[in-house]
Amino acid sequence: IAGMFTMMVGTVSLLLALSLGGKDYDWNSWQILCLFALAAIGLVSFVIVEKKAKEPILPMYLFKNRIFIFLNLIGFFMTIGMFGAITFVPFFMQGIIGVSASQSGTIMTPMMISMIITSIIGGQLVYKVGIKLQIIAGMFIMAGGLFLLTTLNMDTSKLVATSYMVVIGLGLGFVMPTITLALQESFSKQELGVVTSSSQFFRSIGGTFGITVLGAVMNSQSGTLLTKKLVPFLNTLPTQAGPIVSKLKEMITDNPEGLFQMLFNPQTLKQMPAALSNQMVPILKNSLMDSLHNVFFTGLEFVVIGAACTFFLKSINLSNKKGEKQTEQENPKGIATDSN
Repeated sequence: IAGMFTMMVGTVSLLLALSLGGKDYDWNSWQILCLFALAAIGLVSFVIVEKKAKEPILPMYLFKNRIFIFLNLIGFFMTIGMFGAITFVPFFMQGIIGVSASQSGTIMTPMMISMIITSIIGGQLVYKVGIKLQIIAGMFIMAGGLFLLTTLNMDTSKLVATSYMVVIGLGLGFVMPTITLALQESFSKQELGVVTSSSQFFRSIGGTFGITVLGAVMNSQSGTLLTKKLVPFLNTLPTQAGPIVSKLKEMITDNPEGLFQMLFNPQTLKQMPAALSNQMVPILKNSLMDSLHNVFFTGLEFVVIGAACTFFLKSINLSNKKGEKQTEQENPKGIATDSN
C-alpha cells in the first residue's frame, strides 16, 4: 500500500509538472517547482519503501540486472515514439490534408496490421537471428519511420503518410513482443509475473510521458510560431475587429492548439469573415506543419536513444523447443522411462 501511494505521488506529480509547465505556468513558477519537488520526494520514498517491503510492487533487486534495465529502457523510449506518431499524425491528416476526424483515425489501421505481421514473422525469425539483433533492427526501422514523418509537407498525400505509419508498425512488431520474450527467457518462473508486469508498467509510463512531453513541445513551438507569424497580421486588422483580435491573441498565449482546431472544423472558419479566414488559414497551416516537424524530431530522438540502449544488451539464450526443454527439466539425465 505504501509503495502504491508513493509511486502515484511521484509519477502523477512529475507528469503534471511536465504537462502544465510552459503552458499554464512558467517553468520557474512555484507551482511547477513544487510539483517537481513532490515528484522527487515521492519517487525517492517509493524506492525506500520498496526496499523494505516484504511483498514489493517492484522489487529493487531487479535493477541490479543489466538485462532488466536495458530492456525496460528500450520499451520506455519505444513507446514514446509510438505515441508521438499515434497522437500527432492525425493532426497532420485533419489540419493539412483536410480529412475528417474519423478518416484520420483510419491511418492507424495499416500501422497495426503491419505490426501484427512483423510480430508473427519475428516470432519465427528471432530463433535464427537472436533477440538482440532483432530488437536493434526493429528500433532502427521504427526510427526510419519517424524520420520519414519529419519530411511531411503541404503536398504530402494521405497514401504517403499512411505508408510512413506502416514503416513504424513494422519496427514495433519486431520489438514489442521480443522484449517480453527476452524478459521471460532471462528470469526464473517465480519472477515471470513481476518482470512481465514491470515491463508493461514502464511502457505505460513511457506512453504517458511521451504524450505529456511531446504535447508540451507542440504547445511551446506552436505558441512561438503563431506569435511570430499570426500576431503581426492581427495587428494590421481594423479596430472594428478588436474583439476577435483580442480573443485570437489570448488563444495564442493560452491555447495554441485551440486555433488549430479551426483547421479541423471547417464550420468554424465559415463563421469568420472570408477576408480574415483566407489570410489566417495559410499561417495556421504553416505553423502547424512546423510544430509537427519539431514534435516528430523529438520523438525520433527518444527512439534513437532507445536504439542505442540495445547495444548494451547482453546475449540472451533462447530455448528452441519448449517441449524439449520441459522434458530435459523433468528427466535431466536423459534416463529412459518405461512406457508402461
